[in-house]
Amino acid sequence: MVSLFQREGPFDGVFGFSQGAALTALLVGLRSTNGKPTEHKPLIFDFAIMVGGFVSADADLAKLYGGRSNYDLPSVHIIGRSDTIVPPIASIVLK
Repeated sequence: MVSLFQREGPFDGVFGFSQGAALTALLVGLRSTNGKPTEHKPLIFDFAIMVGGFVSADADLAKLYGGRSNYDLPSVHIIGRSDTIVPPIASIVLK
């Protein structure tokens, strides 16, 4: 994914639906907050949109959620009240 950002970017924001929204949340964890990519924070974008997202259950990936400052960006979370696949509470946790 990092190589895609380097090759095809820059991107203004990221968008994901369902499993893609879970990936989007992880990408936010890889986001450089000062606009300068580093080895550990190689991505640059300014907003995130997540539809039916959820937190990854993978323990190694969950480390990306620890950098709370990365998550200080404009975001839209679309949560389905009647979603039978991703319960609303699973999406709310990403907010």
